[in-house]
Amino acid sequence: MGLQKFRFDREGEPYPNGGVPVYTDWMGGPSLAAVRNCKIVGVDVPERTAYVQREPDTFFSIPAKVKIFGKTATGWLGQDPEDKDTHSLVFHLHTDEQEWVLVEVARRAEEREKGPEQGKNITGGILNDR
Repeated sequence: MGLQKFRFDREGEPYPNGGVPVYTDWMGGPSLAAVRNCKIVGVDVPERTAYVQREPDTFFSIPAKVKIFGKTATGWLGQDPEDKDTHSLVFHLHTDEQEWVLVEVARRAEEREKGPEQGKNITGGILNDR
């Protein structure tokens, strides 16, 4: 299942950490729809667009989703733990989601270290299954 299509009406001021909030002008005023170039806390992956899923469930967090390695990971948007003075939003993965992302990051790093000559068999195992 893919991510829902979102309506982005206008961008806000960029955060000091590089994230850009995107708002939807809807009934009652602007609502946060996503954060582009959003930092993901706890894993070593490039910034992504975090899509807001629904209204905040607490004062400190906004439920959100991102795409990582072709899969949708759930979590929340909250304050950056490294920069509490600027109120920048960052994406926090749920614990169970963080586990598979860390495993995938490690697997991909290992494949990069091997290089192409030690990587996957070019024949795909078809000729070696005799």
